[in-house]
Amino acid sequence: MFASTLLSRFTNSNQPPLLPLSESSSSPAPYSDAVLPSPTDASATLLALARQEAHLQEHIQYLLDVQSDRLLEGLSEAISRPTKNVTTNGPSSRTSKDTETPSLQAARKELSTALSTLLSLKSHSSSILSSSLASTIASLSSISSLQSKKFSLQATIRDLESSPTSAELGELSREEEAL
Repeated sequence: MFASTLLSRFTNSNQPPLLPLSESSSSPAPYSDAVLPSPTDASATLLALARQEAHLQEHIQYLLDVQSDRLLEGLSEAISRPTKNVTTNGPSSRTSKDTETPSLQAARKELSTALSTLLSLKSHSSSILSSSLASTIASLSSISSLQSKKFSLQATIRDLESSPTSAELGELSREEEAL
């Protein structure tokens, strides 16, 4: 969902990139509000994609940290669980920290989505770079062709200037001016 939203906004928007800011929380903001520039300027597009990739990588790292924390909590609960079947009627062992961060299942689902989005961004960057590379190669080929034509024309001019016919024409021109 994030990838399709991000790429649809990329192709349909002429606005500058609006990168999400996290609001005093330790987790990065989601990327559904990100807007990328028009694809007409490859360098600006690549810059915006690189910024989005960096923010997405930070979000993925956060989700990986949440996942590892949740796995460690589950492991420590399994190790510290008494061998007898004991039920507790007290308050839940969850802390306020747990309510701020997603559950293991939610973190994994969001991690999958974020990795999918990152893959789409990387793929899009790759296609832009491939297109730019093909254009650069075509330009260099054209420049090389023009340069070889220039060297060929210079050689032809030198040959014509140094040929006996050219020398004779020069002498005839001087004789004509003398008359």
